[in-house]
Amino acid sequence: MALAQTAYEGNDAVLMAKVIALAAQISDFEKEEVMSRSLRGAIGAKSVDVLNYLIPQGADVKKLRAIDVSCGGQTSKEVLEILLAHGWDSTYRILLRDWIFVLGLEIQMQLEARQGNIAGTKLLLS
Repeated sequence: MALAQTAYEGNDAVLMAKVIALAAQISDFEKEEVMSRSLRGAIGAKSVDVLNYLIPQGADVKKLRAIDVSCGGQTSKEVLEILLAHGWDSTYRILLRDWIFVLGLEIQMQLEARQGNIAGTKLLLS
């Protein structure tokens, strides 16, 4: 896991690919575990390149909890946009309503509107 940490802290998608390949040689469970932990680590480290590698490889953003994404209110707009674009559940977004205001409600409303989620936009405003 130390090598995975080096990859996401350095925003190194090439190294992350090697880590995932090594984990896959051990077992499918190990691969899934490394991807899950690395996804959370990449969010915290704001590692956009690693996120953009992990998600198409099968890292499941739909399993992320609000606490996984909030990172003490330090998640970047770019990271949030990537997660939303790949299906992060709107139920969790509502739990972060105050945090979303810090990031900019306008960005959230634009994403909701692009997705055609008018009810979600109204809920964010309530």
